[in-house]
Amino acid sequence: MSLSLRIVAVGKMKEKYLQEGVHEYIKRVKPWLEVEVVELKANRSAHKVEEALQEEGRRILKNLRKGAYIISLAEEGKQFSSEALASQIDKLLSEGNTTLEVVIGSHAGLSTEVKRQSHWLLSLSPLTFSSQLARLVFMEQLFRCMKIIKNEPYHR
Repeated sequence: MSLSLRIVAVGKMKEKYLQEGVHEYIKRVKPWLEVEVVELKANRSAHKVEEALQEEGRRILKNLRKGAYIISLAEEGKQFSSEALASQIDKLLSEGNTTLEVVIGSHAGLSTEVKRQSHWLLSLSPLTFSSQLARLVFMEQLFRCMKIIKNEPYHR
């Protein structure tokens, strides 16, 4: 059973070192899953943050694939150890969920509607990360999860 993962992210990766890191982890997970990244333009309306979130949310929802299992990164989401996250992803796969969408919002977060339509809210840490760094951290953890699921060694 092959896994298809799509990252739907608001905002572009601007920092070259972060781009390189994300691309490295995409390359590393290729034996187990196909990864596609969809970058949506951020709405930088600082004085109307709620309106910007709603507008970004509509574009996010429009870009999600029908029938996909949606995981959104959110500060109020559940936190897992790497082993527990691997177990959750393995469980999703065993239940037949082979199309995953991972949503990463803008600097302002995610709209309520995106969170409501998500199957799962995931927090990477109690720390606050830029959306670019969150993408890199998520990809590293995904690689770690796949190594754990496949019972392959991964440095600690």
